[in-house]
Amino acid sequence: MTAEFRRVDLPLVSVVADIAATPEQVWAVVTDIALPVASSGELRAVEWVAPADSPAPGAVFLGHNSSERMGEWTTTCTVVDCRAPQIFRWAVQEPPLAWWGYELSPIDGGTRVTQTFQLGPGISGLDPLIERYPDREHEFISGRFAQKAAEMSANLVAVGAALGADVTPVE
Repeated sequence: MTAEFRRVDLPLVSVVADIAATPEQVWAVVTDIALPVASSGELRAVEWVAPADSPAPGAVFLGHNSSERMGEWTTTCTVVDCRAPQIFRWAVQEPPLAWWGYELSPIDGGTRVTQTFQLGPGISGLDPLIERYPDREHEFISGRFAQKAAEMSANLVAVGAALGADVTPVE
């Protein structure tokens, strides 16, 4: 039986793909914070705040989002780990309501890329639903993770397309 997702456990979902490009080539694309806009159901635009155009620990960018259910909102994202060409990770809000990131590993013929979305301890859009229907917590998180996994899969295909490289999903 699959374990139930619970917010208190800071659950995460990851998508993995092999991209036929070097880690340095993939790094240049995944650190472009605007790339996920095309693959996201909510993210509409991003902009670096400080320092400008700098994927480094402590760098801050804004994510402008919208959805039918929640309207429009902006999040402040802080880069928490940035080790070229291996790890790029950021926290959304403070305390983090979510964490996003990429991990790159060289493989024969290219790079294995893992993109991860993790619920953080901060309050997210799921929390009002979970408070109202606590017996459906796993269902709400599972639904959100299915949505994010599909978006991350599309994003990794976009990374490969930006490089003119083949992308092979890893199950």
